[in-house]
Amino acid sequence: MKNAYELLGKLKYKRPFIYEVNAKHYLIGTYTFRTCNDEESELYKQFCECYKKVKEQHPNPREIKSITKDLRELAKIVHTITTLSNSPLTEENRINMSHFTWELISACSDHDYENWEKQIDQFLDAASYESRVDLIDKVEKENEK
Repeated sequence: MKNAYELLGKLKYKRPFIYEVNAKHYLIGTYTFRTCNDEESELYKQFCECYKKVKEQHPNPREIKSITKDLRELAKIVHTITTLSNSPLTEENRINMSHFTWELISACSDHDYENWEKQIDQFLDAASYESRVDLIDKVEKENEK
């Protein structure tokens, strides 16, 4: 398998996000590791559909000048997912996150690993869209004054 330590490092210091590994969904991020419930798994599926639609419409988030319904929906979904964790910021939770994530990574095939890398990239890209929506909203509010 590729560098498992590198993958753990990428997940360890990110906002919590839902990842699909071996057909199961996990909420993983700083101080967070847990299996998703059905509602959260459905939210992940909505994210995937919305992300694909937005990516087709707007390949580069930096070039977005106005907010579409799909963009707003993607930003809402990303915000919802990244705020799902209610894990306290304790040393015990940080250690548990690392331990359980490491176990999951260790059980991955190279294909699973590559898929996980792709999901991390999608999350980071989606977060760029979320930031762009926030920026455009802020500018529009300033212009209304």
